[in-house]
Amino acid sequence: THCISSAASDVYKRQVHWPIDELGTLHQSNVKKIFDACQNNNISVVGAFPNPESEVLTLFENRYLIDKVTRQLQVVQPKASSIAARIKAKKQDDAETRGASA
Repeated sequence: THCISSAASDVYKRQVHWPIDELGTLHQSNVKKIFDACQNNNISVVGAFPNPESEVLTLFENRYLIDKVTRQLQVVQPKASSIAARIKAKKQDDAETRGASA
């Protein structure tokens, strides 16, 4: 592990790919912590799970579904949470209201 640690010289630094199973069973905040720790240590998380609507998808840079019939990859865009969209809209409204009253 010394060769992949942040203390190792640039000669020994390598990108590590770490397959993790059952990410969808963990709480979103814990998954985010795993991704942050891995990113800080040059580790790319690779995961597979059957729920393409999971919030966890937002943490992956590349998201694909495999078509069972054609066996081709399809790019997946994570669905935005309706609650997250409402919170974002509320924050924008609040910021505009504060800006107009200043």
